[in-house]
Amino acid sequence: VVMNISSEFVLGSHSAVTVVAVTPSSTVVGVVPGIIAAAGLSHESHFAFEYYAPPSAEATPALATIHGTTTSAGSTSTTISITNFPLVTSAQDVQVRFGDSASEVTFVQSSASYVRITVRVPPSESAGSYPISITYVGREPAPAGKNPTEVYSRESKIAVAPFSYYIPAPYVSSQTLLFCDMCNHGPVCISSGRCAGGALPRNGRAPLRPGSPEDQRVLTVRVQNAPRINYNPQGKLTGTSWVEVSFGGSSYGTLKR
Repeated sequence: VVMNISSEFVLGSHSAVTVVAVTPSSTVVGVVPGIIAAAGLSHESHFAFEYYAPPSAEATPALATIHGTTTSAGSTSTTISITNFPLVTSAQDVQVRFGDSASEVTFVQSSASYVRITVRVPPSESAGSYPISITYVGREPAPAGKNPTEVYSRESKIAVAPFSYYIPAPYVSSQTLLFCDMCNHGPVCISSGRCAGGALPRNGRAPLRPGSPEDQRVLTVRVQNAPRINYNPQGKLTGTSWVEVSFGGSSYGTLKR
């Protein structure tokens, strides 16, 4: 179906005609011949038109924390398998984005039937769905049966894979519970990995010393995936932030800093 026709007269030559037409659907993948002919005229213009199967992609894993951490071996990457995609010979052949955030391609494996790439997962400011878009920016080979030395106008090949970010739950491990018999002077109890006097902190254990001074029974807790806590240079909580520490569900510790 022809949508629009426009012409431009060029001095000393024939006029140039632009035809805009609706592309018919096809069950055939590949190059098909096209013809432009005007009613009542014997002249015809021939052209080649290419149909292609739309690319599809799947990411494994398809989930990361908002910090960009995944369950992959490298902890900060995901592998994307793509079908119906041009041959990728280097990382420079593709551009990968998680939503609006660019990503680095660290590994490429490609064949005639599939493309597999590994990319770094960028952090996200919020949780939710951020589809991965993989855009081919390399030079595609000429259509079948066409001159390989010529440059052909091709539609951009873009594959999209579902991907989501989530906010991880805070947690504390025994390796992040550090007890000092005596604290260093200053805003932190442990300095350069040592307690006062150069002693090593105890991991996940503390001596029972009822009635001992507070400075001799300080537990430093490092919370992974902690929410934002507002505090001043002295380590005291500010604004609406609050922290509660319990031992065994009933005994509460005093927050020092």
